[in-house]
Amino acid sequence: MFPQEVRTSPVREDGKKLTVSTVKIAHRRYSTVVFDDHADRRHTGKRIGRHIIDAGDVRSDTREEAMEAHREALQAARTEPIR
Repeated sequence: MFPQEVRTSPVREDGKKLTVSTVKIAHRRYSTVVFDDHADRRHTGKRIGRHIIDAGDVRSDTREEAMEAHREALQAARTEPIR
């Protein structure tokens, strides 16, 4: 039953090829991750907002918190430079 995909949003702007993914990993436990979709994984380990691409996640206890974390990650992926 777990993990269960909740929302996946691709970002294809300003030369970025990222995916923001939120999954339910257990009862009342969610994880939001930003993935690098470039074939050479050029952004792995770099930061976008409070996320480390391909390496870190933001955990949430409710679906509402998870959707807020997803929106925040998506906004960062769309507007902030990768550093």
